[in-house]
Amino acid sequence: GMPSLMAVGYSNLHLIAGLAGLRRIASLYKRLSHEAIEKSNRTSDRIFAYLYEGVVLYANCKLDDAVKSFENGIQLADELRATRQLEELTASLASCLLLQGKYERSYKIWKDYYERAIRKEGPQTQAWMVYGQGHSLIMLGNLEEAIRLLNASLDIPMVDASDRILDTTRNGALCLAYFRNEQFAETIEQLERFFQIAPPTPAISSFNYEYTAALNAIFGLLENHATGKHRLSEADLRRLEPSVQRAPKIIKALNKLPANIAGCWLYEGLLAWHKGNKSKAFAHWKKCIETAERDGLPYESGRAHYEIGRHLDANDPSRTGHLSQAIEIFETLNTPYELNLARSVLQGAT
Repeated sequence: GMPSLMAVGYSNLHLIAGLAGLRRIASLYKRLSHEAIEKSNRTSDRIFAYLYEGVVLYANCKLDDAVKSFENGIQLADELRATRQLEELTASLASCLLLQGKYERSYKIWKDYYERAIRKEGPQTQAWMVYGQGHSLIMLGNLEEAIRLLNASLDIPMVDASDRILDTTRNGALCLAYFRNEQFAETIEQLERFFQIAPPTPAISSFNYEYTAALNAIFGLLENHATGKHRLSEADLRRLEPSVQRAPKIIKALNKLPANIAGCWLYEGLLAWHKGNKSKAFAHWKKCIETAERDGLPYESGRAHYEIGRHLDANDPSRTGHLSQAIEIFETLNTPYELNLARSVLQGAT
C-alpha cells in the first residue's frame, strides 16, 4: 500500500541526505519514514529503516548506535528470511566492526554468514563474504590465509559487472596482503590492477576501506625504499609512480564522510612526509589522534602515534611515549603486524 511505499521512499531519502551530510533534512526524512512505517505496520519496511539508519550512523561515526541498528535489522531480516537485506545488513555490520578495530568479531560474522550462504546465495554475496574474511585476517596477521581468501573472492565471477565497489575493495585488500607478506613484485602488479578497476575519484558515499588498503601498500613501498629496507628498481619506481599520483585525489575525495576523516588525516600525514614536508606531516598525525580519540577509532589513533614516534628524531623526549601508546593500542586490538613494527622501532630507540 501507499504507506509502505512512502516508508521505503523516505528511508531512501534519509540515506541520501545522511550520506550527503544534510543533517536537518536527514532528520526530517527519518521522522517521516518512521511515521510511514507506523501506518504501514509492515515488518519488512522496518528492515529497510534499520539498514539505512545504520549506514547513516556508520557514515557519521556513531558506530555503537550503527551496530545496534544493524543487529536489530539482522534479527528481523532473519525472521522474515529477507535474504537480500540480511546480506546487506551483515556486510554493513562486519564493516562497521572493522572500522572499530573489532577484527575477530568482524571475521566471525563474515565467516558465519558465508557458511550459511554458500549453498543458497548468489556469487556476489559469496564474493563479499570471502573478501570480508580476508580483510579481517590481514589485520589479525594471518597473511597466507588472507591472500588465499582474497584470491578466492576475485575468482568468483560477478553477475553484475557494474559492482565497482566490490571489485575496488577486494583488489585493494590484496595489495596490502601482498605487501605485508613481503611479496613486493606482486604488490606493484596488484596496485596496477587496482587502479585500472577503481573509479578515478571515490564517490561521495565511499568508505575508507575501499581505498586505504591500497594506500597503505603504496606508502609502505615508498617508506621501505626511502629507509633502504627494500629498495625498488628504477623500473619499479616508474611503475609505482601513477599509483602515487592518484593518492592525493583519493584522500581528498574520501575526506567527506565523518567516518573517514581520522583516516584521511593519517594518509595526509604520510603524503606530506613523502613530499618532504615534515612539520605538516606531524600536524596531520596529531589531528588524526585528536579525531580518532573523539570518534572511537583506536586503529587510526595507534597508527598516528606510531607514525609520529617512528619519524621523530631519536633523541626527541616524546618519541618513546608515542611508541609506547601505539604498542598499548595494537596489543588491545590484536594486530600483530603493527605491534611488531612499533616494538621494533621502540627497541631501536631505547
